Amino acid sequence: MFIDEKMTKSELRNKTHIVTFQCIFEDVVHIEKNQKKEPRCSFMDINSDINILGGVPDYNLIRVYIAGEASDKSSEEIQHEYTGIKTEKAFKRFQRAIDKSMNSFYSERLRDMIQTLCNIQDLDETILLVFFWNMSINNEMFAYLNEAVYFPILFSGRTVVTAEEVLACLKELRLSEETLQKWSDSTMSITASKYLTVIKKLGLVDGSVKKSSIKIYLTGSLFCSCIG
Repeated sequence: MFIDEKMTKSELRNKTHIVTFQCIFEDVVHIEKNQKKEPRCSFMDINSDINILGGVPDYNLIRVYIAGEASDKSSEEIQHEYTGIKTEKAFKRFQRAIDKSMNSFYSERLRDMIQTLCNIQDLDETILLVFFWNMSINNEMFAYLNEAVYFPILFSGRTVVTAEEVLACLKELRLSEETLQKWSDSTMSITASKYLTVIKKLGLVDGSVKKSSIKIYLTGSLFCSCIG
């Protein structure tokens, strides 16, 4: 990314926003093209990261990891300095889920852009939206639920998405996914609820039992960068 030393902090932040979104959308397009050329394997890579990330109390911890602010600290120091997580076992579970679904990058360029963004500003709606798109690249089940539940509701103009709708989608997916066939009904229900918790923490929905969809409005420059 070209950075002019004369840029103000605000100008640098805006430029980083634009380039980061360009990287994300270009990587998403590249992934989709590859998937059309090479059919994916028979089953999804399904894990419990959605459940775990739904329990992360403060998503600034994700920004801290990506920015590398805690690279010189031990896990115990990070746990006590940046979180209120009480046990080391729970903290390491969060750490693994963050690394796999949030702190992994499809390309080096995307990694550099998101790391830059996380370094130059505090956690805000832009960073949370970047986390959403990056997790969609890294976590197949999260991406599937976005495509099958969240986006259809958002673009239809409806204002509410419920855990029941997410659960129905997961039950349908279970018919073709061996990993989900091993999950209990209780685990499926928890996953449906945690999915909504994750997208709530990412600023996409608001509410409690019924989650009101929040439409994302990009600035003019970000919108232009996204549509090319």
